[in-house]
Amino acid sequence: MRKKNIKPSISENNSDMGAGGAYAGTGYAFDKLMIIRLVLASVLFAAALTGKMSDLLSTVFLILAAVASGYDLVTAAITDVSEGRYFESPLIMVFSAVVAFAVGFGSEGAALLILFRIGLLLVDYTKARTISSAIDFIPADEDDIITHLTLLFSNQETGKTALERRVGRVMGVFAKVILAVAVVYAVVLPLVSDFSYTVSIHRAVTLMVVAAPLSVLASLKLCDVVGIGYCAAGGVVYNSSAAFDRTKSVDAAVFEKSGVFSNGSPRVSSVKSALLQPDVFIKIAAHIAHKSTSALEKAVESEYTGPIMSEILGDYTEIPSFGSEIKINGISMCLGTRDLMALRGVRIPAEDVREGDTALYMSIAGRYVGCVSLSEEVNPEAPAVVSEYRQAGINDCTLIAQDGNEVSAAFASSIGASEFYANCSGEDALAAVEQCKAAKDDGALIFVHSGSLDYHSAADIDACVGTAQPNADIFLTRGGVREIPLAKFASARAAVVEKENITGALVIKLLIILLTLTGYCNLWFAVFLDMAAGLAAILNTIRVSMPPLFTFVKKNR
Repeated sequence: MRKKNIKPSISENNSDMGAGGAYAGTGYAFDKLMIIRLVLASVLFAAALTGKMSDLLSTVFLILAAVASGYDLVTAAITDVSEGRYFESPLIMVFSAVVAFAVGFGSEGAALLILFRIGLLLVDYTKARTISSAIDFIPADEDDIITHLTLLFSNQETGKTALERRVGRVMGVFAKVILAVAVVYAVVLPLVSDFSYTVSIHRAVTLMVVAAPLSVLASLKLCDVVGIGYCAAGGVVYNSSAAFDRTKSVDAAVFEKSGVFSNGSPRVSSVKSALLQPDVFIKIAAHIAHKSTSALEKAVESEYTGPIMSEILGDYTEIPSFGSEIKINGISMCLGTRDLMALRGVRIPAEDVREGDTALYMSIAGRYVGCVSLSEEVNPEAPAVVSEYRQAGINDCTLIAQDGNEVSAAFASSIGASEFYANCSGEDALAAVEQCKAAKDDGALIFVHSGSLDYHSAADIDACVGTAQPNADIFLTRGGVREIPLAKFASARAAVVEKENITGALVIKLLIILLTLTGYCNLWFAVFLDMAAGLAAILNTIRVSMPPLFTFVKKNR
């Protein structure tokens, strides 16, 4: 364990997060008009295929079925074209359906739009149910956390990860390549084989359906949503999905003792003075500490119940991490650490030195007059917390304390912290965090503090305890301090499940391409497989809250 010293004084678009605004407690509200449209489209489609009617009338029924199910896709496609977005799913689907009708595959064109619309409805429903399930992790009596997560999940940016953005860019290139291949295939196939242009164009538009990125992107946001809900049940409540993603990389932690491992309310435990009665000592100490910002000095002041006579207070100087000096009726008085007494040339009797306690010493006119000991209620589980962090791979654990060197060293040793910063309060604590961050080469640093900061520290993740704070990335309940390892697991699992879903969806797309090129896949089967892949990926996101099915361990030779 090493002691550290610092100088004194020194936040696919549209409906990806669920449809209809349905979240926990409200259920999912199906669009009744959409249901009616899909039922009508299905009836018209069935009549066109099974009814005894002319080819012209059958085609009319198929067109009506396509319009009933997908007229809003047409308006969306027109909007995409007008705004220069030529590779969006609605435009690809509408274009493929129109071409299918043009080359004599009207039944497939109509089926494409109907199945795509049914697929979108099922995807939206599954997303909404997944979000509701994520919120269901939270106990019903935790109303504030449920409200917080509901609002967080309503934000379109929640769940967007760097991986999703990279995959989105790759899928944009993939869509352009597939569309180019489809055009070339439609033109070249009849020239090098006995197939007609009707066949080549039919296969080409089937390839175009594969270019739609829905199945790949449908589930990626939900991996974070499930993970965030799972963590909140353990008392780790995130303010953003970006912080959730960074948690998997956490390998170092800085703990503020006060408010994290102790109750954050130091109290006077004893007063020792050979010259003054305890009540007189506390009265004078309270006047010295009156203008101080130190939690320890404020605790001494709070012990005094009488009035502060501000009119007798003269020049005041606060020496960060050391104590306070003030003139009362022209007499210099100091209240602070042993270092402050040494700085002022005041000798403390050996019997008054408090090696194992937090203490403040007082001098009047350069003469030592006594000391006051303070204590906090300490969490007996603190050693277990640090041990569990280490087991989760967070090996570099640092303590920041307002206590002196001896007390800080003893406490850091008792909980298993590898380093400590003593005499830290306010700006000193932030400077300590900055030093810890500067010493890191890679990985992420989390700062677990009492929620007293007005802005973000230099750490990668700020986690405040006890009180939700807008500048923090995470709000921790008292039990949540111990659950950061759980959050690290969930963050890592979310990344793994994301990659599983991407791999699975791409395999399905490659399978559709292979079947299309060999003539074993048509339009409706292509969109069916793609939608099924999207639904499977969404359902797979619940595995973020579960341990992996298989664990591979590298053998040591």
